[in-house]
Amino acid sequence: MLILSPTYSLAKKKSVSVEELVHEPMIMKEMGSGTRKQVNGLFSRKGLTPNVLMETSNTEFIKQLVQRGEGISFLVEEAVAAEIHEKKLTTVPLKGKSSFSM
Repeated sequence: MLILSPTYSLAKKKSVSVEELVHEPMIMKEMGSGTRKQVNGLFSRKGLTPNVLMETSNTEFIKQLVQRGEGISFLVEEAVAAEIHEKKLTTVPLKGKSSFSM
């Protein structure tokens, strides 16, 4: 799922397209991870390349950076459920999400 800081500019939208995300700074999971493969596929199907600010295998670090508004990320729902419940992070559905699942 797409995760953002609740104060991030896209956080107030009802949904976002992949095209809207292409220039946003993205904090990605490391190459080879299942999440990274899914996100890369999501962008490549549209002929786009994400704006990767940083990549790391540390999910907690990704969540901290996103909470601070440093960028956006995609993580599996189970990894961010507590932060979303506590409103430390938020999510916005992707337009045409049926083509993207983790």
